[in-house]
Amino acid sequence: MRIFDDRVEIWSPGLLPRELNLSRIETECRSIPRNKKLAELFFKVNLIENWGTGFARMIYQCKANSNARPVFEEKTGAFVITFYKTKDVSINGELNGELNGELNGELNGELNGELNGELNTGQNSVYRYIKIHEGINAGIMSKELKIPFSTVDKHIRILTKKNLIERRGSKKTGGYYLTIKGISKNPDKV
Repeated sequence: MRIFDDRVEIWSPGLLPRELNLSRIETECRSIPRNKKLAELFFKVNLIENWGTGFARMIYQCKANSNARPVFEEKTGAFVITFYKTKDVSINGELNGELNGELNGELNGELNGELNGELNTGQNSVYRYIKIHEGINAGIMSKELKIPFSTVDKHIRILTKKNLIERRGSKKTGGYYLTIKGISKNPDKV
């Protein structure tokens, strides 16, 4: 691990398994653990809930915390993930102004939304998480977002009342999905 003023780099010896493509890692990822016994142990003690979702969760958490998208690279025989401190950092030599504008728009939208009776920050986080992980249940969402279950449940009730999400399936195996209203209501602003 390398810690800098503007970023943290996590280096893992060895390249990605050849079955994984770096350019499609966040959309077409599956679990190929190098140490299956260690992965199984982490699963059994609830340190991982599902194999193959880590890249998407890292991207989501960075966005939820107003950080730049992590950068995934292979360098000198190692797989490297770089987490940047803020969204206004330069990635590959290009200033990421789009993310800066998005951050300002989100903050203004959240403040105005709270005042106008729309979604607050917590509700917005739960909504966006469901948008990325449709079919997820509240228990897993609580663990992954590191928000108490009762708080996630409260946000879900509000989002359901606003007809932005709905529950489908049984209590044990069902999960939450966006409704037509939730999809058509400019999801980038919600």
